[in-house]
Order: sequence, then C-alpha cells, then structure tokens
Amino acid sequence: MGDYTIQEAAKASGMAENTIRRWIKSGKIPAEKVDGAYRISKEVIQGYFVNRGIKVKNTDTQEVIQPGQAEGILYREMRERIEEMKKRIEFLEEELRNSRNLIDRLTTKALPGSTTPDTRGAFQRVKEWFVGKGEPKENKNCPICR
Repeated sequence: MGDYTIQEAAKASGMAENTIRRWIKSGKIPAEKVDGAYRISKEVIQGYFVNRGIKVKNTDTQEVIQPGQAEGILYREMRERIEEMKKRIEFLEEELRNSRNLIDRLTTKALPGSTTPDTRGAFQRVKEWFVGKGEPKENKNCPICR
C-alpha cells in the first residue's frame, strides 16, 4: 500500500501519534481522510522526516531510509518556492530601481536648484493676491493700501 495511517507513520518515524495528528491539523504534513481515517503518502513522510534528519523505517520491508538518501516531495517543493522567491526579489529590486530613477527625474524638474526661497511675509502675499504685484492703486478708504 502507498499510504500510511497515523499509527504506521508514528511507528515508522518514531514519533508519537498525537504529534502526527497535530502536524496534520496544523498543515505541516498533508493527509487525506479516507473512510474516517487519515492517510499519509509514504513520499510525504519520507520527505518530511528524512530532510529533517529523522530515520524513517519502511514498514513494508523494515529497512531504514537514511537522511539524504532520497529527495522528498517537501524538499523539492521548498526548492521551487525558493526559486520563485528569488525571481520575485529580482523583479522587486528592478521596480525599486525604476521608482528611484523616476523620483530623481521628477525631483530635478520640480525643484530646480536656481530658485530663491520666497521671503515675503504672509501679509504681503495676501495683499498681492488681492491687489496684484504691481504698484497698488491709491485708495484712501482701503486700510491695506495705505
């Protein structure tokens, strides 16, 4: 048979049955429920335990599979995920470089170095907004123009 029960998986790995159940519930070990009992594929058990340095007994032949002897499913999946993450990091680094270049270009256009700061006071700016920047027109009734 190609699957282990929880009891067989515990026996093969030397772990407690409750530990195997807890790992199934937490998602560390994928398992299917068949006729009310969990079934775990041998490849998953071997991949999970062998790559962690735990010796797994093959319950069919009673031989011990040593760590590093076989590459498990979980190990391959992790390698694939690492490669995907490396590609994602490269993409994000390129996006960051492009964003920095855009910020540099926009900053130099928006803030040329030759502009002088506005030293006018708030009252002067309000006055110029209402009256204009030219010479104020003489209006004897206007308190701002006096």
